[in-house]
Amino acid sequence: MNEYDAWDAIDNFQPDKALEIWRTLMSKENNQDKKDSLKSNSCYALLELNRIDEARKIYLELFEKYQTHKYLHQLCMVERKANNYNKALYYLNLEKEMISPDNTLALSANLYEFAKLNELIGNIDKALKLSKDCLSLSLTCDDDIMLACANRLLGDVYLKIDIEKAKPYYLKAKNIFANAEDIFAANEIDQLMNDL
Repeated sequence: MNEYDAWDAIDNFQPDKALEIWRTLMSKENNQDKKDSLKSNSCYALLELNRIDEARKIYLELFEKYQTHKYLHQLCMVERKANNYNKALYYLNLEKEMISPDNTLALSANLYEFAKLNELIGNIDKALKLSKDCLSLSLTCDDDIMLACANRLLGDVYLKIDIEKAKPYYLKAKNIFANAEDIFAANEIDQLMNDL
């Protein structure tokens, strides 16, 4: 049993199983940093189970301990899931201040969340601009998953404006996910495109 099994369970809509795997791995792990990393990842299962308060508590503790932007990003994700968009924006702004200017991957992920939040709030023009900025920056990252996510994001935003403009971005995202062997994400886009 390892973390791949937990991520597989998440991909197969089995968050209870994923959480059980992560907690078993945590109980056997002696290295505190590795244990904290497992605890952080277990929050993905907690969020799928809608146990938002538990995930929030873990990420707040981990941010307090490590003071890294990563946990601010995760706190943004928690608040977005809880529909607390202003709180999510607050964490994103804090995160942006902590990211080194040469960390293009983290900056791309930050832009992604800013765009996603603006889309959810209904600021579609701003979401579109931020999505385009995210895609431009992700092209410099050498990270296929970030690039696929940026294309998917532009598809999502264009879907609110013009379905035909959304399709090429969804197709691009699907192909990148498939080439990166993220079959779950590729299939998700397939399903989305079939429903258009």
